Formats: sequence, C-alpha cells, structure tokens
Amino acid sequence: MTILAELVKLSHTLNLPAKAYAESTIYWQIILNSDGSFNRLIELTTPQYDRKGKAKKPKSGQKISCPHIRRNAIQPKLITDTVDYIFGDGEKAQAYRALLQRCYQATQEPAVQAILTFLNSHPQLEELQPKQTVTFTIDQVPGYIHDLPAVQQFWARYIDELTASDRPVMQCLVTGEELPVTTKFSLQIKGVPGTNSAGASLISAYDKSCSSYGLSGALVSPISAEADEQFSQALSYLLRDDNHHINIGNTTFVFWADSGGMTRHLFETPSVETVRDYLNLFHKPQQINPDWEFNILALSGYTSRLVVRDWIHGKEPEFVNHYEQWLKRQEVIGWNQFDHRGYLGVWRLAAAGYREAKEIQSRTVTALMRNAVYGEALPMDLIQRVCSRNRIEQTVSYPRAVLLNMYSEGVKQVRKQQGKKVITEEEAIAFQYGRLLATYAKLQRAAQKSDLANTNAVKCYATAGFSPVPMSHRLASGAKNHLAVLEGGLAQWFVSQLAQINGAIAELAQTTAIPTTFSIGAQAYFDLGFWSELNTKKSKAETTDE
Repeated sequence: MTILAELVKLSHTLNLPAKAYAESTIYWQIILNSDGSFNRLIELTTPQYDRKGKAKKPKSGQKISCPHIRRNAIQPKLITDTVDYIFGDGEKAQAYRALLQRCYQATQEPAVQAILTFLNSHPQLEELQPKQTVTFTIDQVPGYIHDLPAVQQFWARYIDELTASDRPVMQCLVTGEELPVTTKFSLQIKGVPGTNSAGASLISAYDKSCSSYGLSGALVSPISAEADEQFSQALSYLLRDDNHHINIGNTTFVFWADSGGMTRHLFETPSVETVRDYLNLFHKPQQINPDWEFNILALSGYTSRLVVRDWIHGKEPEFVNHYEQWLKRQEVIGWNQFDHRGYLGVWRLAAAGYREAKEIQSRTVTALMRNAVYGEALPMDLIQRVCSRNRIEQTVSYPRAVLLNMYSEGVKQVRKQQGKKVITEEEAIAFQYGRLLATYAKLQRAAQKSDLANTNAVKCYATAGFSPVPMSHRLASGAKNHLAVLEGGLAQWFVSQLAQINGAIAELAQTTAIPTTFSIGAQAYFDLGFWSELNTKKSKAETTDE
C-alpha cells in the first residue's frame, strides 16, 4: 500500500470533521437570540502556559472545525466566514447572504433564519477586523450553528455541485476505483516547519513541467475527491495531536500504529515508565495481533509544498523487537549502576554530533529513527562527527557515549551474524588506550585531591585518541610524580590498574601491531574506553583512602 492509502485507512478509525469541513482559527462568536436579535459578542481565546505550567496571556482565537473551501475567486463559506464576507457591502457580502438564503431554503433551520434576520438589521460591531473569522450560535442552545447535521449535509452537497463539473471520472491512485477525481486538492496541511501559515500541499503538480501524457495539474496523479479529503484530514489530525508527531530540526515525524500505543514519548522522551507500559502490551501475546502495523512519515516543508523525507512501514511486533534492542544499546557503563541517567530520545542523540542544534541535518535524524525502528546501522559520518566533538571538547559527554555504544553494539551484532570476530584487535587496543588515558586523568585528580577537569591527560585527549603511543609514554613518566604523592591502598590500586591495562595492551600487541593512527571505528572504541573507565564504580580502596 502507499502512504496515501495508509492515511485513508487511518481516516476510517478517526473522529474527523464533517465532509468539506476543516479546522480554522475563529476570533469572535456572535450569540443571537432565537428571533435573530443580537445578544452578545464573545472574543475567543486559547489558554497559554509556560514550561512550568503557569498560565500566560491567552492567545487570540480558537481552532474550530468549520465549513472550508479553497478560494481562488469570490467564494463564501457557509455561516462561519471572515468579517468582510459577513458584514461587507460588496460582492463578497452578496455572495455570502445568497449562500445563507439557499441553505435556509434547503434545510428550513430556524438558526439559519436567525442569522439572516440579524444581518438584515444592519448591525454595527466596531470590534471586528475585516480578515477575522466569525461564527454564530443561538443563546442557550449548545454547539455552533454550522455544526447542525442539516447544515453539514447541505454544505457537502453544495461543494459536490460546485466542483462536480471539473471532475472527470478516472481511476483513483489511492483506492483503485473509477471515481470523480479532484482537480485541485482541497485541504492545505498545516503544522510542518518551513511551510506557509496557510498550509502546504502533500501532492502538487501545477507547473507545466509536471504535465504528462496530455494531463496537467492534479490529473497527473488522479485521486478521487473523497480520498483527497480523507488522507488530508487524517494527516491534519496527526499534526494537531501532540502524541502523534514530533519536530526535530526541520523534519517532522508523524506516526500511528494499530495498537494505539505508539506516541511521541517513545522517540522524544522515552522515560522508563512510558517504555515499560508500551512494551508490556507486547509481552502478553494473547492481547496483541501479530498483523498490527505501524507507519512513520518524515516530512519537511518549503513554502507551499511538503517534502516526504522518508516512510517507515511494517509490522508493529517487529518494531517492538528492534525498539527494545535500541534501548538496550543505550545502556553504556554507568547508565544504571549509580547515576541512572535514563534513555535518550532521537533529538538528543542527533544533537550529540553537532556544535549547535541548528546544524543538525535531516539525514542524521532519519538515520537515527530508522536505527530505532528497523535496527539499521548508524551512518559512519555521524560516528565521525561524534568522535570529532569528543576531540574538540576533550571529553566524552553522556549523549555521545550512548551514541557510540549504540554504534558498537550494532556492529557487533552484524559481525556475529556474519561469523566474524565481534571486535577487531585494533578496536580492542583502542579501547584499552582509552581506559589508560582515563586512569591517568583520575590519578592526577587523586594526587591533587580535586575534581580538576583539565588534567594533563585530558589536555592530550585530541592527540591520544587519534595516535596514542607518543602521548601514553609522556603521560606515563608524569604519572610517577603523582603516584609518589599518594599513600596506602590508593597508590597500590592505581599501580595495579595501570599494570592491568598496559598488560592487556602488550598482550594484544603480540598478535597485532599497535596502529600508528586509529580508524574512525577504533576512535569510537577509544572514546568508549575513556568513558567506561571514568564512570566505573570506585573500588573500596579508593573510597577508603581519598
């Protein structure tokens, strides 16, 4: 199935707006008495809160589902429209009142008659601005007038009549059926960064260069008017619901699944509780359907067009298996031993390789998402970026350690499947050299009895992680002075630790020459060795003597 077919399938499960209705920002609500006389005017606002949940100044307007049509000329919307259509004096106002009169003749709704009576009284409401959208209600009657079933049915018929003459019957690419197809997609999609405030089109072929086999415009990709509205409404719903999308850099990920449990928190802020609740559902086979499916759609925007960056689709139980592995690979040394730092979302992992968030590239975010969903290998250019950040900052941050651990565990799994050694001699040597550098750093801190960040070892980090041998000799000679300051079990512990690491390096050097420079993969292991040594629990001897 295609992306559009999946969205149409989703639309059948959602409580979407009525046909030819769409969400719009309404600024004013005019309340009428049942006889059409004016009752009161209410300014609509939306509550706003800061990050701590404290109320801020309300935002002007409320988003409400109401009659919708894409205007390319004077074209009124039913009941709920802008001030210049409702209260103007020209052609717009005439068209609006003619449509309202036609609606009353077809529905005989007293509420519609009340609006006509009110407008015929030539009301003066100075608070209203020409481009602000206004809606109507009747006092002590719940709901908006445009939501009355008879009004909704009239509007659907009206839109069909209005556009039917332009709709040839063709095979719909979404449903495969012979149906009247749309000539211009009805609903603009809002909520994707980079697009206009009015929204953007998911499908567009309006330029002459898009013409094909004598067809132009939307007919190049024929889609029935019904399918057009269904997939547009479904995607708009996902972009309105915070649980079904996240924005990472200039990419928006929209996701939905048959279980209903796939939310933004799995990828944005995967807390232990959120993850546990979702995974527990799949740990009870009798409660799940093996045919459940999921979809993840990656979008970016440019003015009035949407760009599909990626589409990830598959069986949800298979996703759960990969997702559990993704979380497991985040558990670097120190993750849950004494600081329990928790899981990281895609955003923090992507930012680990960049100096500033604005530099994050779409392909990096997409690769991380596919790694979580499919278990695909992380790209080497990302690992190179992470290693470069470690050299520049002369340390390994927690997010970068997590990302490097995810990379190394993924490589190990692939090699195991291929029957190869899960870790090469070069990588093993690099890991031990990383441990050695961290031990020298800890030794200087212990000797000076401080948490000094910029030790001699750390100053050498950039060079040592790339070509460790010269730096290790220089640091070894300086370590003698630090050992001389220490007393008792702590000095003995450091001597033993240095001997153990140097012994491991010597043993590896018997079968493989120590590289002059490390490859990117080996640099990743160097950084992991440095991180693991710094974050291993202190021994009893260290605790006693410090």
